[in-house]
Amino acid sequence: FRQISSTLCGLKSSYPYVFLLLIGVMIIDAAFGAFSTIAVTYMKYELDADNTLVTVIILILLVVSLPSAIAARVAMDRFGPFHTAIITALYMGVITFIAPFFMNGSTEKAQEIARELAPIFAVCWGVGFGVYYPCIQATYTMIIPAGSEAEMMGLYYFCTKVLSWAPPLLFVVFNNWTGEQRAGLWVLAAFFLVGIIPYCMIDLVKAREMVADTLKNRAVSPRGSLGLAAAGAKTTYDEENATSVTDNRLTSSVSDASGVSEGNL
Repeated sequence: FRQISSTLCGLKSSYPYVFLLLIGVMIIDAAFGAFSTIAVTYMKYELDADNTLVTVIILILLVVSLPSAIAARVAMDRFGPFHTAIITALYMGVITFIAPFFMNGSTEKAQEIARELAPIFAVCWGVGFGVYYPCIQATYTMIIPAGSEAEMMGLYYFCTKVLSWAPPLLFVVFNNWTGEQRAGLWVLAAFFLVGIIPYCMIDLVKAREMVADTLKNRAVSPRGSLGLAAAGAKTTYDEENATSVTDNRLTSSVSDASGVSEGNL
């Protein structure tokens, strides 16, 4: 924890926008992480759902999230990953907030209607799960300093889990205080919406400018220039397009080396 605290303090002073994004990740991922626990409890005790319905709802959510993650590419191309992540978090907060008004167990008739509506809300939540994660991870990789990717990703995954205990605890507190199971979903909605605040404080353009000087340390290209570099190729970093460009002189060097070898033979 001492090393993590030191790293976070360093980020706050050197890369404040990365720090703000991680604060948002802590809050919003706490809601995502506790979602299944609170949702299952809500369905069983508020809607009197049996195990079969609970299993079907969770399965629907998971299945819908897969094509949604693929479709997120379209949204990222249109709006950018950062804005798509903010919109998705807002969407999850609104859907989760209004769900108890449509799904409540005040009467047996209301429970019956709620059980019929549950699959529809599962689809809505599945879309949010599928879109949010690739968008926020893509945003994070855009603004972290190059050369520290392993440390930064480790810190990111720590932040996704560090507050996972908070929503269930608050659910128990508010449930005992108010006697309302609906408080559990409203706690999740609050985490989704509050987590947007640090995101809104981020200037993505400035965040990328702050790490521009470090991009020369990221000399690995999608075409495998790392392997070419190991063979003696020169690589340069294109800061604007975030790609490594291999020197064309590699081809001539290899050809010259082949000619020398043939002459020696």
